Order: sequence, then structure tokens, then C-alpha cells
Amino acid sequence: MADYIRKIDNKVPIEVIEDSTEEVDISSITEESLKKFKREHSLLDGKRIVLYLGTFEPYQGLELLIDSAELVTQRFKEVKFVLVGGRSNQIQHYRDIVKERDLSSYFFFTGIRPPEEIPMYFNIAQVLVSPRRGGLNPPLKIYGYLQSGKPIVATNNICHTQVLNPEIACLVKPDREDMAKGIIYMLENPESGERMGEKARQFFEKNYNYNNFVKSTDQILRLATK
Repeated sequence: MADYIRKIDNKVPIEVIEDSTEEVDISSITEESLKKFKREHSLLDGKRIVLYLGTFEPYQGLELLIDSAELVTQRFKEVKFVLVGGRSNQIQHYRDIVKERDLSSYFFFTGIRPPEEIPMYFNIAQVLVSPRRGGLNPPLKIYGYLQSGKPIVATNNICHTQVLNPEIACLVKPDREDMAKGIIYMLENPESGERMGEKARQFFEKNYNYNNFVKSTDQILRLATK
């Protein structure tokens, strides 16, 4: 949008606000609440969790994720793809797809969950995925992914690379083989994933913290009242 406005009039002052204020603070989780969450999700015990969080619209690339899961599950039998979000009809659509592929035992659909539960899902995840095939705007989930400090596997397209880079995320081609390779690498190399996740968290704190959001908003108000 900013580039489009500059083409119309490059003299107009522009301030871009990243919509990154949704809190995903894993450190705020209490031991008691985590135990309760794990009791209620006992089917995830002992699993390697690959987490997707967001809408289930076609452009999000969930079919690509399912395609890659066919390869990932050949390497890891204890993996579980946890998909948080989606309306009931969308969830049924993707349940039918994983059933057709004989992958039902590797997928867990939670539906839309209350905000206070989201940090719990991040806490138990080994890998976070964003398999979008296209689009221009960065997915809102990416900011929460960064803040969580967990390793990210995302497709290497402009909607992600406006925010992500190879130092803070595993960027892959939007095809089943490369997506699977990225997920497998992160599952096989947890120490590398931890280092990348920590860099991602630090990157978020430096660039997308709440103070930066307030400063950008204040700048826009100042420009608008000149």
C-alpha cells in the first residue's frame, strides 16, 4: 500500500504501522494452567508438534502443508500437525482431504480458540509453519510466531520476506518437497531451531514492540494535524 501511494504522490508523508500488537507471551503461562491444558490435550503427549495458526482461506496454503505432511510423516511417525483456526465447514473440508490421504492420525484441528489459549499452543510446538502460496500483505500470525521464539518454516514469497529473513526463519519454496525439508530439518535439529527462534524473538522485540507501535501512531497523528 505504501509503494502504491508513493507512485501516486511521492511527496506525501507516509508512516507504515505493522499490525503486530497481539500479545503471544509464552513466559506468562503459569505451571498450573499449562498442566490443565496438557491434561485436556493428552492426545498430543509425546508428539512432535508442527503448529499452524490462522484462517483456513485457500490462499493460506493448507493444501501445501498437507502435501508436505505426506513426506514428513514418512520420517517422523510421532509428528502431529496442529491446526488452530478455521470455520466448521472449512475444517471439515480439510479433514476430508487428510482422510483421503490416510493422514487423519497425524492431524489435529482445534477450531477457533480463545486468545488466552494461544500461548499454550505455541508453548508445546516444536515448529511453526506458514505455507502461504501468494498474496502481498504479511500474515498477522507471523508477528506472534516471531514473539513466541519458536522456529518458523515459511514459504519464500513477498508476503513473508517483508518481515522474515533467513536468519530468523527457514524460508522454503512453495512446493511440497521444500516445505517438508524445512519442517524435517527443524525437527531433526532442535538446537538450531532454538537459536533461530531466539533470534526471531529478539528481532520482534527490537522492531515490532508496543513502543514502536505507539511511536508510529503518534507520528501519523502529528503529520495529520500539521
